[in-house]
Amino acid sequence: MEEMKPGAGAPRHLLRRIELQDRVWRYAITVLTLAFGAFGAITIFSPDGAGDSRWRQITIGLICLSVFPAAAIVARTPLAGAWWTKGPRDKRSIAFVAYADLGLAGVVLCFQNTQASLIGTGLFSVIGAYVAHFVGGRVMALHIAFSTTVILVLGARLLVAGFQPVSVVVAMVVAIVVANAVVELLRRYTVEMQRLISKQLLESSLDPLTNVLNRRGFAFSSDRLLHRATGDLLVAAIDVDQFKTINDRFGHTVGDGVLRNVARLIATGTTPNAVVARLGGDEFAVISADPE
Repeated sequence: MEEMKPGAGAPRHLLRRIELQDRVWRYAITVLTLAFGAFGAITIFSPDGAGDSRWRQITIGLICLSVFPAAAIVARTPLAGAWWTKGPRDKRSIAFVAYADLGLAGVVLCFQNTQASLIGTGLFSVIGAYVAHFVGGRVMALHIAFSTTVILVLGARLLVAGFQPVSVVVAMVVAIVVANAVVELLRRYTVEMQRLISKQLLESSLDPLTNVLNRRGFAFSSDRLLHRATGDLLVAAIDVDQFKTINDRFGHTVGDGVLRNVARLIATGTTPNAVVARLGGDEFAVISADPE
């Protein structure tokens, strides 16, 4: 039976009932991607960036040029599904995180001024905002490990260059916090928002008395079943005979118990994929694509 319980993981087909408009997200990320390219382009002509080094200029220039196809892809990539699932199947989101991390690392590691490089790693926090919302926990951990490694490499460069160890350590700690703290904060926020939305969505589709689907949930789930069914369907309408008499004679508490028992018997007597709902009063409905 297609029964839903508040607090349980929300089925994905129910979450699709929320029409997430991701156009603003996509365009905002597209603009940020282009902004990263602009940031890199500026460093080509900066003494602290590429300086007079030809290989540094070429490397940074190629990375900056790559933002144009990347931005075009992002602008056309749906993000609402990735926000809900954050699973390993969201390969485009994972690929974008890998591209952004490697691109930023390539630019800051090419800087002639390592102190400026360390400041530039703060842009990992912008990538982290994307990571927190659109990829899974494993990818998030890899992103944090990667950004931290880049910062440690830059710190090692400063030590080799003769900077005071205490100052270098403080600078690295600050850089790591700036680059990665926002990831965990935003991750906690988005997970909590998903939990609350999921709970509200599930509860709005359930009959609170019998814990089977209500009329709204039945309309959505049956429509979905009709579209995916390839064979015959069983459709049944069920009501409780003389239910008003039960209420009048024994009271509504007993009547509620009868309705709960009826819902339980219907659920146990149908297949796991059947759609079972209470439409109102003592009226129940069942739709099954694989009747037994």
